[in-house]
Amino acid sequence: MSPLDAPSCARCRWFSPAARDIETQLPGLRSLSSAYASVRSEDGVCSQHDRYVAALSFCAAYQARAGVLQRKTLLPQ
Repeated sequence: MSPLDAPSCARCRWFSPAARDIETQLPGLRSLSSAYASVRSEDGVCSQHDRYVAALSFCAAYQARAGVLQRKTLLPQ
């Protein structure tokens, strides 16, 4: 499996990278500026675990988001 096929929070149905959702989960963040800041990279919030997570992480609750295609690897026969 290539890194592009690997499960990740960014590809999970429970993940939201939207600044609005991050700001809702982390009250007071807006007082510093905004969740659009470059320091958060592609990270977001997990609605399954109700916490901020790195986009490249994943857990046992991972479920591919609808519309996210999983590449199939053809094995020699």
